[in-house]
Amino acid sequence: MCQKDNNDKQSKLRENKNQDFSTQTNILSSFVEQERLNTLIINLYPGNEGYSIMLRTNGGLQEVETTRLAYEDDDILHYIDKETIPPALIDLFDNIEDNIFHSGCIIAEIRDYRHLTDNVFHTNYVLLKPNDHSLVCDVNALVGRSSAKWSYQDRLTLESKLLLKTVDPLCLEASQQVFFITSQTSSQKPALKSSTLKK
Repeated sequence: MCQKDNNDKQSKLRENKNQDFSTQTNILSSFVEQERLNTLIINLYPGNEGYSIMLRTNGGLQEVETTRLAYEDDDILHYIDKETIPPALIDLFDNIEDNIFHSGCIIAEIRDYRHLTDNVFHTNYVLLKPNDHSLVCDVNALVGRSSAKWSYQDRLTLESKLLLKTVDPLCLEASQQVFFITSQTSSQKPALKSSTLKK
């Protein structure tokens, strides 16, 4: 009886998480369409065709494919699974004329061509937030572009200010329920980096 109740609870948690992800995707989708935002596009192709990276720029009017990668090169997909900005793409973002950042974040559109329905691909939107690695890349880029000389202390000050502005608040709640809820939500996100990705 206890096992059945446990399975029912896990099933309900999965359904709620899928609904939350769907709601987030719908909100971002509407926002991108209404505002014609610049976005990062990840195309997932079937079989061994791999995936590609595109940028939508010029107010959402121009799409340019920049890189095509094999699924074995999954570092970028790993970061997108974590909903963080892939540091490997920072140089790409710096070299485009249009700004792809929105309040320090990037909106990624995931186009899944692996399971076409009536020749229509499945689309999800993900908000990619900065992580420690991308912030270090940002600090290096800012210091590198500056004509002024930066001391080590100046760099640390800049990095600490960036971290304070971008890091999520720290929860020091002693309740076990908070831990379990956080664990459940982070473990039930749909993964791009998985063995089924290649199918």
